[in-house]
Amino acid sequence: MIGSLALFGCGQRAADDAQTKVQIDPFKPFVGKWADKPKDARIALEIAPDRSFQATFLIKSTPTIIAGKADLQDNKLVLMPTKFNGREPASPTEQMKESFVFDQTSMSLKPEAGPQLFKR
Repeated sequence: MIGSLALFGCGQRAADDAQTKVQIDPFKPFVGKWADKPKDARIALEIAPDRSFQATFLIKSTPTIIAGKADLQDNKLVLMPTKFNGREPASPTEQMKESFVFDQTSMSLKPEAGPQLFKR
């Protein structure tokens, strides 16, 4: 009986250890809404847990909506467009990927060029 109790105790400890090993999703800090408002443009970005995104650019009252998939590459958030105003991206400009560096201190996304986006 003591042997079976010892086995049960070891098995329970292994199960407890397995439960405490929680996988941290490196994509989680990027999920949510991001925005900034430069002088003549409004930019809003929403990233879903499934890594899909929708970005809306409002430049001089003309909205541009880009949807696609987001990924992490070389410690950068990369947005890959699959829809440009509801259609397939046609030009090389519409097909361009956009990379951002995540700044944990300011909770912001810094693109290679353009305005910085802040978590909302």
